[in-house]
Amino acid sequence: DRRLGFGRRDRRAEYRLLSEQGASALTREIADRELAGSAAEAPPTASAPALRTAEIAWSAGGGYDSNANAATSESAFFGFQLDPREQRQASPFVEAGADFRARRPLGSLPARLSATLRAGHRVNVDAHDFDQTVVDGGGAIEGRAGTLQWGAALHATGGLLDGREHFVAPYAEVSASIPVREGAELVGLARAIALDYRQPDFEPLDVRRYVWGGALQTQARAGGLPRLGLALLGGRDVTRDRSSPFSNDRWGARLFAARELRRGATVYGEVSWLTSDFFGARGFQRVDRLDRQWVGLVGVELRSRGAQGWSVGPQVRLTRNESNVGVFRYDRVEVSVFFRRALR
Repeated sequence: DRRLGFGRRDRRAEYRLLSEQGASALTREIADRELAGSAAEAPPTASAPALRTAEIAWSAGGGYDSNANAATSESAFFGFQLDPREQRQASPFVEAGADFRARRPLGSLPARLSATLRAGHRVNVDAHDFDQTVVDGGGAIEGRAGTLQWGAALHATGGLLDGREHFVAPYAEVSASIPVREGAELVGLARAIALDYRQPDFEPLDVRRYVWGGALQTQARAGGLPRLGLALLGGRDVTRDRSSPFSNDRWGARLFAARELRRGATVYGEVSWLTSDFFGARGFQRVDRLDRQWVGLVGVELRSRGAQGWSVGPQVRLTRNESNVGVFRYDRVEVSVFFRRALR
């Protein structure tokens, strides 16, 4: 099966390598999405017994964040003075994490089960109020039916903020992909999230979040990443407290690309736009809040050869959030370098 430009086994091997060794979160996220939307390998035969695999990896890195709390530079909101913690705080940061992944075929079916567990902690040197710990774990099933490749997953994410319980967010996800021409495919994904904050000050932000999207992307090799793609997405946040003003509809687009400079070295980038249209004006002094967010990102991934190896990834991300409610306007620049080591 080479209709996508190269063998399916080779393509999935590249994605698994990036998922396990990708130094940047973006690279690992893209690889995970591709794996979730791809078929499991062909079922085992008598001459090729089923393989069960398990991997563990660790990562560490750091950088500088010009707006660690993604907050405004303004000092007041509708005449009320803001707490300094609610204003923009710049800080260097260090971060470390580890993850575990296990996979096994589902009997003789063209499908596979997998389980993952990830944990990470970020320390903001000059903004400790926003130190974060995040843990994510769950399971998935992947398979195929003809040319349709599909995946489904159940996960739960939780986090601490400055050492205190901050949020929990179980979510369910389904994805699918289908080839549309030589070297290209359509990918779709839908996710439902129950996001609950554990501290009373954040309870107005408790939402049931629904996200869906689709992408047209090439599958030619670029270090295992799609060489070029365009994604469209939509979603809705519905607050648990119907009097909260934070329910919103959202839609946007993302253009992404990658180019392999040489074996084991890939440069990648993306530009994305997201509009969030909030339902009610009661919480914003009768202003119908409308936000538009722009994100630009560029990075390099350097990987060693082999399943057991290291990778390093410098990355720059620029974010600009425009809003007709001034307190929600902000800019952010993140510069980072991460190292990652995978063990099997």
